[in-house]
Amino acid sequence: MLEFLHIVLSSVELQHSELSELLFPTLLKTIPHNLHDEAFKVTSLMLDLLKGPMTKRNLKLLISVLVHKYTMRSKEHKLLVEKVVCKVFLGPNSKQIFDIFLAECLFENVLQQGTISPDDESIHFEKLSLLWEVVVGMSRAHVWHFRRILESSVDSLKRVFSHNNRSQHFVVKLLFRLTQYFLKYCAAYHHYEHIRLQQ
Repeated sequence: MLEFLHIVLSSVELQHSELSELLFPTLLKTIPHNLHDEAFKVTSLMLDLLKGPMTKRNLKLLISVLVHKYTMRSKEHKLLVEKVVCKVFLGPNSKQIFDIFLAECLFENVLQQGTISPDDESIHFEKLSLLWEVVVGMSRAHVWHFRRILESSVDSLKRVFSHNNRSQHFVVKLLFRLTQYFLKYCAAYHHYEHIRLQQ
């Protein structure tokens, strides 16, 4: 069935985005426990059919299946994650849904105090890994996204940092990467903007 959908969607014109919106949630729910790469391939094709920002429900569902403990971590899974980062989280319509992404992968991605199950910890770090992929994927065109992370993330990063050594390593690595981004894309802009305002 998935192979059939892959063939059909490969020939669908891009303007038929309503087909993708209709099938997308149903398809996403089939990804966990699925041993066939076609699930990732069909999802990737549906992302190409989507017009405008993804709905909040579909975005949260997409994140949950990508990090699900029973989702197969294959080459196609990695390719789908890369496409989601580029097209959804950092794409042309990403500003409308970026705060939802940050809430899912950072603000609300908190491990409760006390006994923590290995599954909860695994999902926690899988979501942080998605955040890392987004930060790594940011270019000069994503200064707005960079500012949203800085403006919104201080308290959340403090909570992540307090969890364990692995969490501390992630936060230090993330802050270093954000500093690199600032120096590469923002520092010169602020310098010349300051000179312009003085003139």
